[in-house]
Amino acid sequence: MRATRQASLREPGEAEGALKVAVLGAGAMGGYFAGRIAEQGGTVVLIDVDEARLSALTREGLRIEDHAGDRRVPIAAAKAADLTREVDLILVFTKGMHTRAAVESVRHLAGRHTWFLTLQNGLGNPEQIASLFPDNPVALGVTDVPSDLVGPTHVRSHGAGSVRLFSADGPGGGPLRS
Repeated sequence: MRATRQASLREPGEAEGALKVAVLGAGAMGGYFAGRIAEQGGTVVLIDVDEARLSALTREGLRIEDHAGDRRVPIAAAKAADLTREVDLILVFTKGMHTRAAVESVRHLAGRHTWFLTLQNGLGNPEQIASLFPDNPVALGVTDVPSDLVGPTHVRSHGAGSVRLFSADGPGGGPLRS
């Protein structure tokens, strides 16, 4: 009885204990990171405003080409307004000029313990996020992972890269832990 009850608390196909991640921006970087997280067992939804791309992703999945080969990864894709469940992490990959609107659009997905992580180019993105969500942890990062958008559902990475993460609170903000 207990296993049945626990299973009913999860969405169909969701792994027990899976990290729930919303990725804002279904472009080259957002798509690549969303696909790789999904491959590792995370429950991921790609959020974008392009309805045609979202429909294609839902229908076809995400095609990833990289060092691990060429494959299709099933992935959820939706507009922010169509989602209702809180997530553990909101990963921001929009263009800097769209940060505020994109982050405001997912306000209803952020619980007390939801982390925000920006891996965007440009300055001021962590500060914008922190101003909208002052009680949530915000991290920023830099990455040199290469990724190209080959088509609406196709991303290609052509080389190795790294990701470095930092607390948006500065050196005294404490370590980033899982």
